[in-house]
Amino acid sequence: MKGAVKTSLGLLALSLKAMVKAQQTTSYIDPDTSIAFQQYLHSGTGFAFSIAFPEATSSDFIGQITAPTSKGYAPVSLGGSKSFAPDSATQTLGFALSDKAVTESSNSGSVLNYHAAGFGLWGVNATAARSSEFAAWAALASEAPTAPQPTVSGNSTTPGVPANVTTTISNVTYDYIVVGAGAAGIVVAQRLTEPGHSVHLLERGSPSYFSTGGKAIMDWNATVTQYDVPGMAYHLATAKDTSEYCTDTASQADCALGGSTIVNAMI
Repeated sequence: MKGAVKTSLGLLALSLKAMVKAQQTTSYIDPDTSIAFQQYLHSGTGFAFSIAFPEATSSDFIGQITAPTSKGYAPVSLGGSKSFAPDSATQTLGFALSDKAVTESSNSGSVLNYHAAGFGLWGVNATAARSSEFAAWAALASEAPTAPQPTVSGNSTTPGVPANVTTTISNVTYDYIVVGAGAAGIVVAQRLTEPGHSVHLLERGSPSYFSTGGKAIMDWNATVTQYDVPGMAYHLATAKDTSEYCTDTASQADCALGGSTIVNAMI
């Protein structure tokens, strides 16, 4: 069994490497600056990232993001392979794309919505991206614009300091408290109530099944959500409704009633 597991993991690693290798960068010269980049273009979305390195090994680079949306976000991850080694001949990068506006675009701490418009990994030919012209290209950069300072009118008032608020705690006791309404949590809570125990089931997630109030219905049935149908897990990454997904973790599983089991959808 151990040998089979190792073999499976090895095949998975090889398949991921093959996938990244198949999505390699190509040469691209920017028409406005004449900078010679290595560019990755995602054919499915139109997202593009171009990168250029100095000839000598350095952590410096020039990057250019082209995002096919006027709202949302399009970041690049330098850690697609869990590390970024400047002297490596090949780099693995990743991207995520959302075409839905964030709550506060001017606030760097604003919660990001799910990157439903696209995501993926690709390989960068770092050797081909190196150039002796890097310093000249870097000198083309302009100073970062200074953010305007808010003006204070004469009749403005200083906001008050928020007072401490005491959270009201219900004076109720339970025989058992079950945290997490995944498949195990729901079953455990139900079993505990059968002999007459009082149980408090805690779940932060939103409704999933239509019967629980879920709204992410399918086009072909207005009473069936994307969580009701077994085998829909892969659909969730590109679903039209991603409002149930977590905003504080990279997982889709923790923010819907049923947890990871409902996302895995019995596959």
